[in-house]
Amino acid sequence: MLALARWRSFDSLPVYGAIFLCIATFVLAHLTWRYIEIPLRYRLKVHKPVLFIGSACLLLMFFASGTAVQYLWKEKSYRPLAYVEAVKSKLAMLGIPQYQLYNRALQIDSWEPLRARTKQQSYGGTQNEEDLDLWFEESELRKNLLIVGNSHSKDIYNVLSSSKRILSNYQLARFGVQIRDIEEAFYSSANYRNADIVVLASLYSRSDIDEIESKVKRILSDEKKVIIFEKILGFSKHMKVRYTLADEIILDQVSGSTGRADLVEAVNEAYTNWFAENRQRPSY
Repeated sequence: MLALARWRSFDSLPVYGAIFLCIATFVLAHLTWRYIEIPLRYRLKVHKPVLFIGSACLLLMFFASGTAVQYLWKEKSYRPLAYVEAVKSKLAMLGIPQYQLYNRALQIDSWEPLRARTKQQSYGGTQNEEDLDLWFEESELRKNLLIVGNSHSKDIYNVLSSSKRILSNYQLARFGVQIRDIEEAFYSSANYRNADIVVLASLYSRSDIDEIESKVKRILSDEKKVIIFEKILGFSKHMKVRYTLADEIILDQVSGSTGRADLVEAVNEAYTNWFAENRQRPSY
């Protein structure tokens, strides 16, 4: 129940919601044990209407508990969107009317460069048929750089493809795959065969770390250079994906008398402090 509730919300599960779900889990576990497992295990005689009514009550209780918890944090999850609309005029006064507060929209938009490149609107993190096609122009003299990984490799692709210096020296391609899942289909792909440099950029899991050495050895044995990005920093503690750190500061201050200079200073200070606290290697 906790896992499902967390999956259903972009925001963090509130403490009272988690406590409620924990209590509901034990209550439902006892009821299913008492009225389902015991009768079935010991073949106790149970009238069908009673069994039907009991099962229906359990389903209703499960539905009610989920609805109640969703209601408890609904205001926290969705209220900021209404607040964003209310402060647009203040953002315009600050000279940043184009500022996009809703980070989820930016996450979706960040796929546009790759979707335009592949002409496929369903292009995503992994398992893309377009990744098996050749992206490099064989007549080019620039070196071929292949970026490999999950959605984090998309971010690296976007950064590098925005650099005139990089594009003047390298052709870029991407292959979306979890590092642990790299196998022969990747090694036999056209982009890999033609790549001079392979860049591994991913949100590394424990299994990725366990497998990465063997993957690197294979790539090196194919006489290619390898670049490995460290774990990419994320803002998981700040409004849980829905907003960035800058968004949080703006939402806190924009409704007051804060001027643009003060707001910029507050954002810069917050990012400086955050990077100082979080800049570290993956602890695997």
